[in-house]
Amino acid sequence: MGSTISFPTGSTAYSFQNADDNRKGRPNKWLKCLGARLRDQKYRFSPAKTDKLEDFHSSGRSSWQIPEGVSQGTWDYVRARSIASEYGEFLKQDPLTRLDWQIVCRWLPAIELRDPPTTVIEFGCGDGRTLIPLIARGYQCVGVDLSIPMLQEMEKRFHQYSEPLNSEASEFSRSRLTSIQANLVRLECLRENSVDHAVCLFSTLGMIRQARYRRQFLNHARRIIRAKGHFILHAHNVWSQLRDRGGLKWFAKHLVEVAKKQNDFGDRFSDYRGIRNMFIHSFRKRELIGLLDASGFTVQKIYPVTRTLLDQIESCDNNNEPSMAEALDRSRTAGMFKTIGWVVVCQ
Repeated sequence: MGSTISFPTGSTAYSFQNADDNRKGRPNKWLKCLGARLRDQKYRFSPAKTDKLEDFHSSGRSSWQIPEGVSQGTWDYVRARSIASEYGEFLKQDPLTRLDWQIVCRWLPAIELRDPPTTVIEFGCGDGRTLIPLIARGYQCVGVDLSIPMLQEMEKRFHQYSEPLNSEASEFSRSRLTSIQANLVRLECLRENSVDHAVCLFSTLGMIRQARYRRQFLNHARRIIRAKGHFILHAHNVWSQLRDRGGLKWFAKHLVEVAKKQNDFGDRFSDYRGIRNMFIHSFRKRELIGLLDASGFTVQKIYPVTRTLLDQIESCDNNNEPSMAEALDRSRTAGMFKTIGWVVVCQ
């Protein structure tokens, strides 16, 4: 299996973990290349398997113990094993994830294996629904997530992918996925210019609470991605929520919270899959582009996500890639309230 390494996620220093590649107690060459290094005494290296990290999943943490940029609801979400185990099935037919994949394929086409390999990192990788298919397209992949249950699900899926291969191909394939448990706002563990491309999908950016932490993450992303590398980002549009049931009532209450400086404009808490007060920040388009520009990214393409486009994607068969690509080509910019979000490609 691939490697799993854990880094500090806030006020608590977590330990390094390496599932298979910690031979003789040393990180392998690929991990060193990423910059996964022991920087000082608050990090310790352990060859234990990832299930040992369950020790970190204690309940009832005080607010000061929750990682930076993480709400209580999100903290409960990343620790919930049921969320991770059902994640793939829950999103199996979701048109948003299918749209994300279409855009990823367009900007990260299948390539021949190279030495050194072309590397893609996913921030908020979940169960590997994007990374594992990218391995099949010729990429070396790195998954970063705060959730150990999600990383374990990714390793299970990766094992299912590599198991049918012959022994030599399987061993080679297993070396092409590295998983890192880390807080997205604390990515000092990764070296500057260490990956070729990056993706951050399904509004993972919006799960980071407070604008300063979102900026901190984007600054890390710009530092980690090599020059001319693509960064594919998906974010939600705050104005589209006014069209939801109860949207006007929520918005009126939200404006009061913003005036009292209780929340940033676009912050929302709601119950999600049994998790109370799950946090998500939705963006104004100008806000999102401004954040990317301030972090040093240049926007190359913006794909507006509309209900019409999602309906077209949903009507396509899973195996009908040309139809989904055609739907994406036909997509047009909609009004401010009809645009659900954006997939932005930067460099």
